[in-house]
Amino acid sequence: KIAKDAVCVVTNRANPLSNLSQNQIQDIFSGRIRSWNKVPGARVSGTIDLVVRTPASGTQDAFQNIFMGEDLRVAGSATTKASNGLQAQAIKSNPNAIGYASFNFTKGLHDVPYAGNVCNLRNAKAGTYGGVRNFFMVTRGKASGATKAFIRFIRRSSKAKNITNTNWVALN
Repeated sequence: KIAKDAVCVVTNRANPLSNLSQNQIQDIFSGRIRSWNKVPGARVSGTIDLVVRTPASGTQDAFQNIFMGEDLRVAGSATTKASNGLQAQAIKSNPNAIGYASFNFTKGLHDVPYAGNVCNLRNAKAGTYGGVRNFFMVTRGKASGATKAFIRFIRRSSKAKNITNTNWVALN
């Protein structure tokens, strides 16, 4: 394990929701709730526009596992975007949009508190924000040689830690 990442539920800044529970997130993203009028605290009205990542995205996989669980899927009506940048731009340009993003891609968006906890690096590191995933480096067998040296560099080098810890949650 080399780092952790906070996966945030995000909205357009015109709709700064104060909190969403796990059930509300599941209801919104599965399509059971389709109107902002049915979401307490919503500052917009009309249809909820889901903007998500493609199924091949690691962030999509993390969102599915953390927020949706095994039995629910994101509604087929959701707009999918191939990159974090395209997803963020789509949400920024649409007041009715909601999606999710790794913490380091939320600039210009509203991070919706999840289960009463703000999505930020401090809460993720403290373990109070529940939308956290781990980043791993995986090897075939026990690491040796240059691979072992590289992993040691990533985990111990102050320069590498500065890069990793800038937008992800530090392990120490």
